Amino acid sequence: MSRLQIQLKLAASRIEILRQKEEALAKQARRNVALGLKSYSPALAKARIEPLIMQDIYIELLELLQVDVEILANRCVVLEKRAFNDSMSFKSSLYHVMAAAPQLQIKELRFVHDFLVKLYGKEFARLSDPDLATNDTAFYQLLYPPIPKDELVEAYRKELIRTYFPNDYPKEANKDIPSSAEADTMLNLESSENREQPTSLKEENTQEDDEKVNGNLANISKRAEPQNNGSTNASSLQSSNYLPTNPTLTHSNKAPSFEELAARLDRLKHL
Repeated sequence: MSRLQIQLKLAASRIEILRQKEEALAKQARRNVALGLKSYSPALAKARIEPLIMQDIYIELLELLQVDVEILANRCVVLEKRAFNDSMSFKSSLYHVMAAAPQLQIKELRFVHDFLVKLYGKEFARLSDPDLATNDTAFYQLLYPPIPKDELVEAYRKELIRTYFPNDYPKEANKDIPSSAEADTMLNLESSENREQPTSLKEENTQEDDEKVNGNLANISKRAEPQNNGSTNASSLQSSNYLPTNPTLTHSNKAPSFEELAARLDRLKHL
C-alpha cells in the first residue's frame, strides 16, 4: 500500500468522523431553534434558521467527499502512474477532492492535493479553482453555498414545526381547508333528502302504486265470485251465500264496482 493510498483512507475515516460530529451538533441546534420558534420574531427566526441550512449543506458536502475519497483510494494505482486523463470515469471525484482540499481543515486531504500537484505539475492545480473548473456546478454550490432564500427558510421552519410539534402542524397546515359543510355551501350542493326526484322516477313510482291497487282489487274479486259449475243453479249458490241477495247483480254482465266488491268482502269475513 502506497503512501498516497494510506492518506486517502485516513482522509475517508477523518471525513466520516467529522460528518458524524456535525450531524450530532446539527440535531441539537435544530432542537434548540425549534423550541424557541414560538417566541421568536420572524427576523430572529430567519437569523437562527439560516445557519442550520448552511450546516446541512456542509454535511451533504462531507458525504459526497467521503465517497469521492474512497473511489480515489481504489484507483490509486492509476494516479501514481500518471495515467490519469479526462476520459477517466472517476475524474469528477478527483476534481471534487482537488477543489475541496484547500477549503477544508483536513490535513489528509491537503496532503493528497499537494502530492498530486507535485506529481502532475502546476497545471494540475488549476482544478482547485472554481472559476476554471466549471464541470460540476452542483458541487461548487455545496462548496460555496449561496445565502438561503426566504422560501427555503420558511419551508425549513415549517419542517421544524412538523417534526418537533406535530400537534400544532395540522392546525397551521390545514387552516385554509374548509370543512365538509362549508364545502357543500360553497358548491351549492343539496342534501339527498331535499333533492327533488327526477320526473321519470316519479312516473315509475306512480305506475307501481297503480299496479299494486289493481292487483289488490283483482284478488278481492276472485275471492268474492263463486265457482260456476254446470250442475249448480242460482238458488243453491244464493243459499250458500256465494252470490249477493240483490237480484239485479245475479245476471249482470257488468263488472262490479268498488263498493260492491267491498260489500262482498265484508260478507266473506263473516262466514
